[in-house]
Amino acid sequence: MSDGSRETSDRVTERGILPGLATGRLGRRIIYFDSTDSTNARASKLASEGAPEGTLVIAEHQTAGRGRLGRKWESPPGVNLYFTLILRPEIPPAAAPMITLAAAAALTKAVRALYNLPAAIKWPNDMLIGFKKAAGILTEMNAEPGRVRHVLLGVGVDVNMTREMFPEEIRDISTSIYIARGEKANRAELLRRFLFEMETLYDNIVSGRKEVVLDAWRSLSCTLGRRVTVKGLWGERTGTATDIDGSGGLVIEDDGGKRETVISGDLFFNYPPE
Repeated sequence: MSDGSRETSDRVTERGILPGLATGRLGRRIIYFDSTDSTNARASKLASEGAPEGTLVIAEHQTAGRGRLGRKWESPPGVNLYFTLILRPEIPPAAAPMITLAAAAALTKAVRALYNLPAAIKWPNDMLIGFKKAAGILTEMNAEPGRVRHVLLGVGVDVNMTREMFPEEIRDISTSIYIARGEKANRAELLRRFLFEMETLYDNIVSGRKEVVLDAWRSLSCTLGRRVTVKGLWGERTGTATDIDGSGGLVIEDDGGKRETVISGDLFFNYPPE
């Protein structure tokens, strides 16, 4: 295969993604942008206009990519994956956090299967490779009492970034699939595998089988069993991360054996992970 053919097969346009896509709904309608402010922002407008479930909004470049708590997400063109899925699950709003857990598990499973890399999940929404951040997930919900109108599942994956492409302030704590394996990855192939894994877990959520998602997340976590500190607007908690509950909250046990569940915050490992 020529270099030109590899480049074509790696395009994250409809033509590059749909061949070989093994899903029934997710990713079957694709809205592509060479450049946009944020795929979540674009998807929000499309969802409000009635875009069907599974619509995939994807861009080669974002000018205003963002992560949790409004943080900037570095989005250089042509090397990574920046996309948002529009989902319309018939579930109560309280069950929506399962979608974030499912996405983290689906992405981690895809990276492990395709590249045999030690990818793992850091609560609440990051995928790490070698304990360095390689991906983040941002889920936004539009709901009314008792019903979810739609969920925007935004995902950013550092696929083919070189170390020099990362801003200096995060260079030592960030990585990419390329850095970890020493070889570029096909972005379209990774996206297809993620969509397949995600649809399988998502179907369990809407069918009321959330334990399938919880078990998948637990098996792929690098958080559980470690001593951590979680900081939020409510303060901070330190202890051993022992489990996640049915709402996606992290269960922390302090030195006295008392357990408490935190539902949001920034997690820090309290010693260098092995």
